[in-house]
Amino acid sequence: MSATTTATPSRPAAGTTGNGAGPVDPVGPDLARTLRALKLSGLRDTLPERLTLARARAMGHAAFLELLLGDEVSRRDSRSAMLRARTAGLDPAVRLDTWAEPPDLRYDRMLWSDLTSLRFTEAGHGVLVLGPVGVGKTHLAAALGHIAIRRRIGVHFARADKLFARLRGARLDNTLEVEMRRLARVDLLIGDLCRHRDYADPQWGSGRDVLRRWGSRVGSSGSGRHSHRLSRKARSGSAGW
Repeated sequence: MSATTTATPSRPAAGTTGNGAGPVDPVGPDLARTLRALKLSGLRDTLPERLTLARARAMGHAAFLELLLGDEVSRRDSRSAMLRARTAGLDPAVRLDTWAEPPDLRYDRMLWSDLTSLRFTEAGHGVLVLGPVGVGKTHLAAALGHIAIRRRIGVHFARADKLFARLRGARLDNTLEVEMRRLARVDLLIGDLCRHRDYADPQWGSGRDVLRRWGSRVGSSGSGRHSHRLSRKARSGSAGW
């Protein structure tokens, strides 16, 4: 008596076609419509990769859902930070991770590490960064602004000459109180003093007066959160930070 065997066709692996044509997009039209309705269209880009990861790790349904929702939270946080940074006047490319530190640069690294913790904003202190031209003072100041944005601290970045001009114009057209209230709501004000501008010139006097008044108003508010931060491009012969 001879034994007979019956061959059964193997089932294609999940996410692939049965004719060897390659992987199939797991996001079909119905799922895509559902994601759009729930404002979760961003998940479509990472869903295939996450499905592969879930199969490889034999993840349960709850763990897989937590992974997807974590992706969406991170995506929304990043988009929110980008929009708030733009509103604050920060260059999106000027961040701490994009700073190219000069090889011969010397500074207090422990102090810089402490500054990135932003404890000075909670204490209501200001920070003045000094040093030779071209070492990255403005970049580091803006980088602190981006860190603050990520922590949902209100930031406003401006070149000092433009800020002074804006305040002087506000005084002339009687909108100074509006500008003052707007600045008073800012937790971290970053002013970039440009080397080629002479801020001792009388034309900037009204702007400096307004900023002193802003500092006095904020300092007496009792909130303890406000800080006035200046990134100063000092003369080439200036030493240290």
